[in-house]
Amino acid sequence: MTKLLSKALSVAFVAALLSGCAPKMCVLPENISIAQNFCDTFEITKNERWLNENKEVQFSVRNLSSFPQTFLYKVEWKDAQGFVIDSRLNRWQKAELKEGRTHVIDAVAPIAEVSSYMLFIEKEESATTDSTTSNSH
Repeated sequence: MTKLLSKALSVAFVAALLSGCAPKMCVLPENISIAQNFCDTFEITKNERWLNENKEVQFSVRNLSSFPQTFLYKVEWKDAQGFVIDSRLNRWQKAELKEGRTHVIDAVAPIAEVSSYMLFIEKEESATTDSTTSNSH
């Protein structure tokens, strides 16, 4: 009985330890990649529409924390073959957001022949000038 209790406690301890180490899942709108440490910090909504022949997307990023946040973002547009289309929004841009405030990111496709897009949000120190890879839907 003591061995069984000891084994059960060991399993419970390991399970508790592993659950604390498991990465937290972010539930985000489609086509958005956010740094893991920002999961609870921002609420993100998006709207899409066609502006003339080009697609336009608008993201509202609301700071849910009780202190100001600085973050970097970029929007990548891709063609039908999955290649990134060069545009001004493919480069990291800095935004500062006070507690409880909302920042709006507007992006218009650089050409009409885009097939997908992705918004990336990172902490300032983790973003690079290189393109980030992520699965888009």
